[in-house]
Amino acid sequence: MAVQFMDYSHQNMFRMIRSQLPDAVRKNKDISIVAFIMSGNETMRVLINPYLNWDDGTLLYEKMIEDAPEEDKEALKVVAELYSDQEYVSLNSLVDLKDSDLFDLFLATLRLKRYGFENDYVQADNTMKLK
Repeated sequence: MAVQFMDYSHQNMFRMIRSQLPDAVRKNKDISIVAFIMSGNETMRVLINPYLNWDDGTLLYEKMIEDAPEEDKEALKVVAELYSDQEYVSLNSLVDLKDSDLFDLFLATLRLKRYGFENDYVQADNTMKLK
């Protein structure tokens, strides 16, 4: 399955973020998913970045949620669940996200979680057209 980016800036930012990771970490599906989210939403990028260890690919997701502003906690719980496979959110809390672009990004991320990345270079010419 080809990766479905929100737009071309999302695709370019994803490639840039992933290129900063060491080779072994770059192939980690969970970190690639976090990079996909970070590259698709500036708020998520700013909130997640301080808790991501770029050298080993670990995300301090519990601390990230604890420190988050109240209005961003639910979205960061989605990120934590996609990264860690621990339950943090319900489907209803995902549906209730006020930011529809972030909701669309999470839907695309769920597809990646299920089907994985097509290849290490993540080449995709198709961008999402949900609107």
